[in-house]
Amino acid sequence: MVLKHSGYVPMCALKIESVFEKAGFPECVFQTLLVDGPTASSLISRPEIAAVSFTGGLPAGQNVAEVAGRNMKKCVLELGGSDPFIVLEDADIEKAAKAGVAGRFLNSGQTCISSKRFIIESSVVDEFTAAFVENTRKLKIGDPLDIETDLGPLVRDKQVSLLECQINDAVSMGAKVELGGGRVEGDGYYFSPVVLSNVSLDMQVMKEETFGPVAPIISVETESEALDVANATEFGLGASIWSGDKDKIHVSCWDLWTSRCVFVLTPEKIISKYMDDMDYTDFANNETRCGDKTWNKDDIAEYNRIRSHAQRIVDILTHED
Repeated sequence: MVLKHSGYVPMCALKIESVFEKAGFPECVFQTLLVDGPTASSLISRPEIAAVSFTGGLPAGQNVAEVAGRNMKKCVLELGGSDPFIVLEDADIEKAAKAGVAGRFLNSGQTCISSKRFIIESSVVDEFTAAFVENTRKLKIGDPLDIETDLGPLVRDKQVSLLECQINDAVSMGAKVELGGGRVEGDGYYFSPVVLSNVSLDMQVMKEETFGPVAPIISVETESEALDVANATEFGLGASIWSGDKDKIHVSCWDLWTSRCVFVLTPEKIISKYMDDMDYTDFANNETRCGDKTWNKDDIAEYNRIRSHAQRIVDILTHED
């Protein structure tokens, strides 16, 4: 396996390679390539490369897919996400707000599958917004190596400028700033959280991926409208639905066609639904179905073996100085 990391974080790439070595993988099983994008793309055609997995933006993903297709190589693309976070009127609002803050601001909002569009039924939108802002105010900005820090810097200045443009566009079109943050002066590309309400579908914060600590909240009148708003995007990846009625929500989750994975949050259980093959996992009952197949003990044992090996990597990452 070879990894071409983002050119902005070469030391992270080298660190990942060292972790694989320390976890006991044979030498050269995992290697980091410090090369530019065109060089990496040219390697796809080499006979040593059997398949390509790409995470990044749409233009680069299109290029990778074109080269992989031309050379008949298997290809998996994880591109941008504008993941909906739906809260219905019968949800536990306080719990939903806390989870929403965690989902939006993890890694300073720089996660493709993080919650990005908050779609709230109008009867509870004020309550949710107040709780969301209250929990956001508690976040600490600072050194990402400090365990007390919640928000570190963004990856580069260009990303800070893009967020500023998206926020300015929303405000100019009528969005209300519930929590005003923005660029933090000083060393590093820090950006304090911004929460917007009175958001509409024609704003950039709803049409584009907001890759940073910006949370747009849009109010809807019905569950059906919430699903329509959630699907009104060219981006996919993940979604979550918050409700106290599991029967109602199980029906709704299948209509979220833009998202590959939907997490349904009810008081009794958490269900993850995968759109590709209509599979789901009932985490509460430890039951997994893949089509008509239910995982047996051997399947689960093999999964746990792989998971334990992965845990060794996590342990190295979290306990190193």
